[in-house]
Amino acid sequence: MSVSNAGREWRNHRLAPARVADAKSGERPELQYGGERFVEACQFMQAFTGASIASMAKAPNLRGAAAVAQLAIYLPRLELRVTASEAGERIRDYLGYRTSRGVPMHRIAQGVLTLPEDPESYLRGRSRQAVRTNMRRAQSDGITTAEVVGLAARRDTLAAWQERCRDDDRPPLKLDASEVDDAGGRIWLAAPDGSGTVLALAIATVDREWAMLEVLVASDHPARWLLHTVLVQRLVAAGVRYVFTKPGNALVQPENVQHVQRLMGYKVVNISLPKRT
Repeated sequence: MSVSNAGREWRNHRLAPARVADAKSGERPELQYGGERFVEACQFMQAFTGASIASMAKAPNLRGAAAVAQLAIYLPRLELRVTASEAGERIRDYLGYRTSRGVPMHRIAQGVLTLPEDPESYLRGRSRQAVRTNMRRAQSDGITTAEVVGLAARRDTLAAWQERCRDDDRPPLKLDASEVDDAGGRIWLAAPDGSGTVLALAIATVDREWAMLEVLVASDHPARWLLHTVLVQRLVAAGVRYVFTKPGNALVQPENVQHVQRLMGYKVVNISLPKRT
């Protein structure tokens, strides 16, 4: 398996800031990860996605429905701004998805990480203590990070990861051949240990100020944190402002995923999708 530590050349595109409510002065803690209304909305949405309209009518969760409405109205809102490039269209298509009931699941209550102006700022402050601790653990274990460059390297990395999943009796990573063969604005990063075994893999689509984290898998907890942090710092250096995860609706994610995203700095927001010009 071939991975490269060589830096990737990025064009630093700066766009006008997206319109968003002030995260510090306008944030309502009860609507964020772990907040009372957020938890009630989670319970409602998790039942909603697996229930029929008839069954919900028999036992309506009015408080949960009201909580979802509160999130839809009062969460900070970001306006998506992407180009007509392949990467931009991929991001737009994902966020534009609606369920059979017309719900824009990928845009309501989406976990989004707002990136700082410089790479090192992400690690500062008490709120990043968990990030720093896990990075130190990974580095002390001899784990590094590397960019996976070229089609052959991507295929080899994926094959090695799938084999590791089989050995550990874990579900394999589901990727279409097109997602591997066509880089199309994607960046692949891996976190190998001292022997070269990949412990974590990240794949992100990048279009100017937005990045969609499509894959972040790991067989080692500290490796996951290290790889995510390195990816964040690279995206900051490239001029990216916002990162969201796929799949990303925070209301239907497991509690452990919500907890980790909160520690990594993600906030729950709504995303508006302007019409194509």
